[in-house]
Amino acid sequence: MARLHLFEWEDQPWLPRTLRDFITYHLQFTFSVPETEPLREAVADILVPPLKRAGATHIVDVCSGGGGPLIAVLPHLSAQLGKRVTAR
Repeated sequence: MARLHLFEWEDQPWLPRTLRDFITYHLQFTFSVPETEPLREAVADILVPPLKRAGATHIVDVCSGGGGPLIAVLPHLSAQLGKRVTAR
């Protein structure tokens, strides 16, 4: 398969801040609706093993849409680890 050179709208300097913020809020909203519960659980299932190995309860969030999606995943991580998980 040939490589596709794609880009993210939010990464473009010419994109107005209003649209960039809208995309971030949209990601946060989409991850918080009941229909995406299985997706939040799947993300937590992926993140729990490395958090356990590291003994960590804090995540430094890089490049996930301004932290929008991760906010909805934190309760699942906390429940699976049995302690409060935070992110920045």
